[in-house]
This record gives sequence, C-alpha cells and structure tokens, in this order.
Amino acid sequence: LIFLSGVRHQLKRGVCCPMHSHRAIEIVYHPVGRGVTRLKNDRVVGFAERDIVVYAPHEMHDQVMEIEGEDLCLRIGVPSGRRDIPRKCFSVPGVQDVSILEDIRTLSRGQVNPAEQTIFNLRATSTLYALIHLACTRSHEKDGAKRYVLKAERYIGDHFSSLKTLREVAEHIGISYDHLRHVFKEQRGRSLIRYLNEVRVGRAKTLLVHSR
Repeated sequence: LIFLSGVRHQLKRGVCCPMHSHRAIEIVYHPVGRGVTRLKNDRVVGFAERDIVVYAPHEMHDQVMEIEGEDLCLRIGVPSGRRDIPRKCFSVPGVQDVSILEDIRTLSRGQVNPAEQTIFNLRATSTLYALIHLACTRSHEKDGAKRYVLKAERYIGDHFSSLKTLREVAEHIGISYDHLRHVFKEQRGRSLIRYLNEVRVGRAKTLLVHSR
C-alpha cells in the first residue's frame, strides 16, 4: 500500500468535519475526545479516547465531537487490483498496542520525503493490517464470550436448586471460574452470583403463586 499523508487536528465540540469521502483508506486515531461518525447508510459509529476508526475508500462519512479532542489521521493509497482491503468502516476501541500507536504517531507528522517513502509505505501497510487483525481477534473473542454466557445461563437454569458452588458452572463449560465471572459481568452487566440469585428468587415467586 502507499502512504499518502498524515495530519493532526485539534478539535472543538460540535461538527468538525462535514460529510465527505476519500479515494484512499483513512485511519483516524482519537487519543483524546469523544464523538460519533455518521455514514451515508445511516450507520453511526461512536468513538472515545484511544479508539481508532478505519474508513474504506470512497466511503461517505462525517464527524461530530461531543467533547473536544484530537485526531491523528492517515491516508493510505490502494494500488489498482488490490482486493484485500476494508470494504466498509470498522472501529477498534481502546487500542493499547504500543507498536500500532507509535506507527500512527510517526506517520501522522505529515508528508514524507522520497527517501522515506518506502519505509512509510511499509509502516502504513503494517498498521492497517495490524488493526484488521486486532478487530477480527476481538470479534472472535466476543463471539466466544457470548457462547460461554449462554451456556452458563442454561446450566444455572437447569441446576440452580442443586448448585453448591458457581465453580461447577465454569467446570461444566470448560473455562476458568475467574474468566467466566469476567465475561458474564461484561456481557450481562451483573455478577454471576446475582444472576443465580435472580433465578432462584424468580422460581420462588412462581411457587408462591402457583403452588401450595
């Protein structure tokens, strides 16, 4: 891929960038600030501190800042015939990978001289595919977490009256208890023990109403 340009913007609250598109891929890193980007198909992508948003070539988008911040923007050209590139916008929240962030900071300093072009091309290509890999990895992790939570809920629903410890649920699923507690809280917004108690209370209410 071909590194075209990099730039930094200090952004105030409000509409900072009207609807537009680029022929190139655009990578936007938000080290600080919060806002949304709206796409032409009415899709809205929120971003906050340390989030990165990647726009496909010719993809219409704008940007509205909810609180002031800063953008580091890279534009990467795609040679004709290349098909292994993003076809639509995607975001990677809370990026902490030091190598990705350092490359973005270096590339966003502006235009490059001819002697640096090849190096910057390689760094821009590496940054883009590192972000794609990170986004895909997180997507798989989320899918796996959802499956673990659904299995936990089914097991608790079937065995809530006989459960002696919640570690039994984790052993049934095949993951550590600490990991199950973490993904359950992340997916459901409440603890595993609270969910078990809710199931037991719900069963008690049913018995009070429908039995002697």
